[in-house]
Amino acid sequence: MDQTLDLRAYLRSLDATTLADLLAEQAERDPDLHGRLTLRAGEAAETARVGAVLDAVRRLLDAGSQADLAPLARRTVDRVVKTEDHAEFPRAIGLYARACAVHPPEPAELAEWLSGLVFAGYHVELAEFGAVLGDSGIARLKSIVDERRPEHEQVADLLSEQLAEISGDIDTLLDILSRRPPSIEVNRKLMRALRAAGRTADAISLLRGGFPRAAGQSDAIAEHKSEIDVLIGKGPAHYAEAASRLRKLRTLFRQAGSPGDFADYLTRLLATHKRKTRLLTEIRNARIALPKS
Repeated sequence: MDQTLDLRAYLRSLDATTLADLLAEQAERDPDLHGRLTLRAGEAAETARVGAVLDAVRRLLDAGSQADLAPLARRTVDRVVKTEDHAEFPRAIGLYARACAVHPPEPAELAEWLSGLVFAGYHVELAEFGAVLGDSGIARLKSIVDERRPEHEQVADLLSEQLAEISGDIDTLLDILSRRPPSIEVNRKLMRALRAAGRTADAISLLRGGFPRAAGQSDAIAEHKSEIDVLIGKGPAHYAEAASRLRKLRTLFRQAGSPGDFADYLTRLLATHKRKTRLLTEIRNARIALPKS
C-alpha cells in the first residue's frame, strides 16, 4: 500500500508532457490500456466538439439568424444521445426547440423523434415544441403514447400529461393528476391548467382543499357505460377495447369521489357476463382488480 502511495505521489510530481509520454509508451505494450485510452480520448474530443457546435448555434439564434439551424441542432442532439453525454442534453434539446421555431420540421416526423427520446429515458419539455408540433404533431404523439402504453405506462402518463397541458385538454389532465398523491407540484399544475381553461371556480375550490371535477363528468360516466355495453355485445374481438373503456370509467368514478360506485358497477357487470372468460382475462390485462367472490 505504501508503494502505491509513493507511486501516486511520484506520478503527480511529473509534468503533463512527461506523464503523457509514460502512458503512451505503456499503452504501446498493453493493448487493453491502449484501447481504453483511445476511447477516453475520443469521448473527450467528441464532448469538446458538441460544446463548440452548441455555442455556435446559440450565438446564431441569439443574433436572430434566419438560417435553417434545425438540422445541425438535431444532429447535435443525436450525437449527445449517442455519446451518452447527459449533461449537455438539456442545452442541446433546448437549442433545437429554438431552431425549430424559426424553421419548423414536419410535425408527425418530429413527434416520432421526440417520443423516441422520451421513451429512451430523456426528459423533453413538449411545451417548447407545442407550436411547432401543431394539431397534427400532437395527434401523432397521442397515437404513439396509446401504442406504447401497455409496456411503458409510467412514461406514457408523463407524456399524456404534457400533451394535455399544451393542448388545453383539462379533463385528461385531471384524469392523470387525480391518480397521483396530493402534492404542491400537482396542485400547481392543476391551478395553471384551470386558470388557462377559465375554470375559476374550480381553481378556488382547489385552493380551499378540494379536487375539481371534470366538466360533464356525469355525462361522461353514462357515455362510457353505454360504450362498454355496446363493445361487449359485439363479441370477443372487442373485449380488449371494452376493458380499456372500463379502466377509463374507473378513473371517472375516482374523479367524482365515488370509487365505491365503480366497484358496485363492476360487480354487476361481471355478474351479468360471468360466463365470458375472455372478457375477464382482458379486464385483468387492463390491470383492473376483480371483486372478490
